[in-house]
Amino acid sequence: MLMKDLATQDFAFTFGLNGSARNVGLWAHQSILAQKPALARVIEKLKVIEGDTTTDPGSARSVKSTHVTEYTLASYCSLVRYLYTGDIALEIDLSDFAIGYPPNKPFSPSCKNRIDIDILLPLKSSLSTDLSSGASSSESTAPKLNEPPVESRMVATWNELFKVADCYQVTELRQYCQNKIVKDLGEATSLDVLFGFAYRYSDLKAIVIQNVADNMSSLYAVSQDPLIAYADHPEKFTLLSEALHLMFKAKTQI
Repeated sequence: MLMKDLATQDFAFTFGLNGSARNVGLWAHQSILAQKPALARVIEKLKVIEGDTTTDPGSARSVKSTHVTEYTLASYCSLVRYLYTGDIALEIDLSDFAIGYPPNKPFSPSCKNRIDIDILLPLKSSLSTDLSSGASSSESTAPKLNEPPVESRMVATWNELFKVADCYQVTELRQYCQNKIVKDLGEATSLDVLFGFAYRYSDLKAIVIQNVADNMSSLYAVSQDPLIAYADHPEKFTLLSEALHLMFKAKTQI
């Protein structure tokens, strides 16, 4: 219920929609996000972009917002769900969250411009009620036909969720994602994981590079050089030398 409580939410993560300039907002409560110190620091540094004075000015809520460009909306929904409920899920039903945008305008933090996700869904675009202000359909129109549709369901990945959890130092969620990533490692995926993002995280990198070293002979048993896809990677030679060092170290200990 809190994840959809438009009346009290005072923080929004905003995202570009399918590459367009139009922004979508994922709303939450500062008080719940701030239970994690890293998120508390982010919120503290942000300027208040709107003070809600519709109630007693002495108890006005201070609305804040931050725009996200590096991570996906699905991964942030997974993060928010975890912070509110303790559940960890990759499959996201957007109708479980307060997500919206002001039609025909850029994203605004204004409470009166927040709308329910139902307005975003192509099959439900005729809904006319603005849940936060009671605005009529003349004030809140459906997305234009030439705008990219928003799917009601999204799927995050353990890789994405790991990176977001690391960014905000949600350690227990980060560890859970790391365990899932490691469990799914195989000869066909270890190099992609290593060169794709694991090399940036020392603990995960150590596990993945060990996996690469353990499977080096089988990786090179194929006709094509398995590293050719990473020829321009800035860390190619460093990572390869570390893997070879582990491989030779294992041989000397036999």
